[in-house]
Order: sequence, then C-alpha cells, then structure tokens
Amino acid sequence: MNTIMRRVIDGDRKWGTLDFSPAGRTMWQSVHLTAYPPGITTAERRMLHFAHVWPVAGSVLCLVLMVMLSDVLTPLWSLITAVAVFLAGLLLGSRLTRPLKGRIRTLTVSTVYLDGKLNSFGDTKLMAVARARFDALDARDADGSLAPVEYEAEWADIYAMLPARSSAPALI
Repeated sequence: MNTIMRRVIDGDRKWGTLDFSPAGRTMWQSVHLTAYPPGITTAERRMLHFAHVWPVAGSVLCLVLMVMLSDVLTPLWSLITAVAVFLAGLLLGSRLTRPLKGRIRTLTVSTVYLDGKLNSFGDTKLMAVARARFDALDARDADGSLAPVEYEAEWADIYAMLPARSSAPALI
C-alpha cells in the first residue's frame, strides 16, 4: 500500500516523467521526457507531479463530484461546483510550479507514419541515451546500490545533457 500511495503522490520517478501518447490520427507515437532539476525537494517534486496529473485526475474527480452532488444540488450547481474545483486545481498547480517551470528540461520525439514509412522528429539519439541512463539509474536505486548523493550526481549528468529549452519536434 505504501508503494501505491508513493506513486500516486510522488510519481513513478524521482527525476521527472516519461509520457507516451498518440498525438493524432497520423501520429504513430509521441514520447515526452521531462527532467526535473537535480536538488529538487520532495515537496517541489510533489507539486510538479500534481500539476502534471491534475488535468486527467481532476477531470475524473470532477465527474465523480458531479454525480455525488446531483442528489444534493441542482444539475447546474453541481456542474458549476465541479468546474470550479477543476479550475482551482489548474490554478493551484500553475501557481505552485511557476518558479520551477523554467528549470525543467524537456525532450520530445514523435514518430509519424508518412509516405509508407516511419519518420522520427526530434533528437532520437538523445532520447534513447537519456531514457537508457534514467532507466539504469532507477534500477540501481531500486536495488539499493546507490547512495542518495550518487543518485543525484548521475541525475545531474543526464539533466545537463538535455536541452535547456523545450525541444518539441518540428512536424513540417
């Protein structure tokens, strides 16, 4: 139960997030790596994780809230309450993470099916290296073979490899 709660509150990884998503009808896959700055506190990481998951988790929560409130309030007021809760979560997440957003490093690679073949856009080599190093770092951390200082030092090395500005792929 502790592992599940830690993943819900803190996220899967200490260093950031790795998201896989389809981006449209022609998109095969989009991979978005977000690396938090080394030295980030647990509270800051939790705030970033909250801001990251709130759009989906908040939507689900608001739907449940609307159903629960429908017996007590009119449908219009239950909708207004649910939307207010959702917007409050967005505002809270944005406000809490504003000082951290400039220090986050991101990398996006998209694979698209064009002209009968798969084409990748973005720095695929850097993505492969960063993912492999972060995965190896997490594996060594999970088996207890790394001290916290060693974990953060390697995290800092990988973080330094990533571009300081967003590297969203150009699809043209």
